[in-house]
Amino acid sequence: MSKRTIKLADLLKDAASPLSAPPDRKILLGVLDDASGLSVWRRYFHEIIAVVLLVVTLGAGFAFMPELRRSLPVRIAQPLQARNGILVVPVEINGAMTLDFAIDSGAAYVSMPAGVFSTLKHAGTIQEADLLGQEWFSLADGSTGKWNTFTIRSLKIGNIVLQNVKGVVTPSQGPLLLGQSFLKRFKSWSIDNSKHELLLEGLASD
Repeated sequence: MSKRTIKLADLLKDAASPLSAPPDRKILLGVLDDASGLSVWRRYFHEIIAVVLLVVTLGAGFAFMPELRRSLPVRIAQPLQARNGILVVPVEINGAMTLDFAIDSGAAYVSMPAGVFSTLKHAGTIQEADLLGQEWFSLADGSTGKWNTFTIRSLKIGNIVLQNVKGVVTPSQGPLLLGQSFLKRFKSWSIDNSKHELLLEGLASD
C-alpha cells in the first residue's frame, strides 16, 4: 500500500471519529489529487464530502446512544397472573432465574423467603459478595425480627432492568414480594385491576 493511499485512509478514519471536526476541503482535495492524479476526483468532490459527513454524523449518533437511551421515557404495562389467589408478575433475578413476585407497597424492600434465598445462593445466582448484613424489621402483627439483607444485582421486569436493588430474607414461606426498594425506583406505579396489569412509568432520579 502506497504512502498516499495510507494518508487518504488516515484522513477518512479521522473524519469518522464522532468527536473530530470535518476535514479541511483543501487538504482532502490535495490528498485525493495526490492519490490518483485524475481530475475525476475533483468532479465527485462534493459527493465524497457528503459521504464523509454522513460517516461523521452516524459516528456521533452511536457515540451518544447511551445518553439517548437514558433520556427516553419508560412506560410498561406488565401483565399480572393469578397464583394461589394473588396476582403476581414474573421477574428475572440477576439475569439467571425468573420467579413470580407479588406487589406489596407496604414492604420496605424486595423480600424473599429463606428457602428460596438458600436455593438461589446454592445455585450461585446470589453470591457472598451480595450479602449486606442484618437489620431489624417490624411485622404487621407488631413483632420484630433481625433479618439478613442483600443486594440484588439486577431485576428485570418486561424490558426494564433495575440494578442494585436491596432485598431482605424473610423467615416465612410466603410469596416473594416487590417492595418499596423496587417500586420507588419509578416515578409512578399502579395496578389496573380491570386489565390485570402492573403499570410502571418513568425511572426516578437517583
